[in-house]
Amino acid sequence: MMVLAKVGRTQTTQTALAEILRRGEAAQLRKDFPQAAEEYRKALKLKPSPEIYEKLGLVYFLQNSHAQAIEAFSEALRLDPNRWGSQLFLGIELYRMNRFQEALTHIRTALQLNPRQNDSRYWLGLTYDALGDYQQGIGYLRSALENDPKNLDILYALAEAYLDLSTILANRLDAHPEDHKRREALEERVGIKKLVASRGVEPWEQLVSAWRRMEDAHKEVFKAPQTDEDALFVLSRVYGELAQLTADRVRELEPDSYRAHQLLGEAFEGKEDYESALEEYRKALRLSPEAPGLHYSIGHAYWQMKRFDEAIPEMDKELVLNPNHASANYALGHIYLYKREVPKAAHYLQVAVEAKPDFVEARKQWGKALSLLHDDQKAAQQLELAAAADPQDDSVHYLLAGVYRKMGLEDKAQRELGIFDELRRQKHRHNEPPE
Repeated sequence: MMVLAKVGRTQTTQTALAEILRRGEAAQLRKDFPQAAEEYRKALKLKPSPEIYEKLGLVYFLQNSHAQAIEAFSEALRLDPNRWGSQLFLGIELYRMNRFQEALTHIRTALQLNPRQNDSRYWLGLTYDALGDYQQGIGYLRSALENDPKNLDILYALAEAYLDLSTILANRLDAHPEDHKRREALEERVGIKKLVASRGVEPWEQLVSAWRRMEDAHKEVFKAPQTDEDALFVLSRVYGELAQLTADRVRELEPDSYRAHQLLGEAFEGKEDYESALEEYRKALRLSPEAPGLHYSIGHAYWQMKRFDEAIPEMDKELVLNPNHASANYALGHIYLYKREVPKAAHYLQVAVEAKPDFVEARKQWGKALSLLHDDQKAAQQLELAAAADPQDDSVHYLLAGVYRKMGLEDKAQRELGIFDELRRQKHRHNEPPE
């Protein structure tokens, strides 16, 4: 009789569990995520399992409840580390929280557990790019694109990664007036001019292959102990052209997709045509209202135009989707600093720095806000870190001098003013026209 009673209780529990899960899945299908989460939590009380924790994590993922999603996926993996879905989604959530190094571990594990799942390659590419390892990022994004050549999200991410690397390399080049003619001759010699002229004439795949062959011929510069300015210049041009070609591919495949409008908006913004950029970003937003990054792009265009009152609500909307968006927090901090709402500015700038510790400009502005709030000890600490990260930024040394003076550290203040004056003199000499 005891055995029969136990079997009966088990069957009752299983029936109840099945009904709760059915209600949770139905709520999830109609996008009632709070109700779905409530049902899955009830199910976990009846029978904790990695499957149900994963379901709960996915619901939190879909409603942008990042911390709760991380907790649910982590619990699923504690019970079963081999769930590739929980590994991937935990990695994505950590990425969204700017915890890129942690994200990398889980996304790599997801790919190892399920090598045929292409999303892991895409997210690995994004994560490496966020960590500044652009070559690795581009490699994984290219691999993802080979498996899904018409995926607009992959193409967009690859275009952005190419552009990031092109910009980084260009910034490493010394700018001298005499370099212009020499680099024109270099473009002719290595075939850049010919390839540029072929754009829109030769097939897309053929052009991409040609630019990648040029990349292969020069990428040893990344490992060279000494800087090869010519190779850096060629690679900067290569990645810039690959970025443009990849953006062209998005527009060719789906000219009215939100990604196509987003890329066109970025192109207009790069040319400082902010009204046209806003028009394209709004088109993108109408096509994909929940897409992350679009409210930031609209806010950023307004910010560039100094239309701060219009930028603020857009940045706020972006932070609803991603509270740790470093650039959105920085922009809000910058705006509130300009509006002399210093406590608000300090809050957003602190979040930006905590989300992205290598964001030097955000750290500098946070130091400035802390100084205005008379928290001089903390202001000095942040400005010292900013100066160590970018010692050529004369404005950091000027701000530090002011903070040290308020703290009564006159010797330190004079030293920082001396550094500021010297950096200003160097800039003046560099900007003088050659005789």
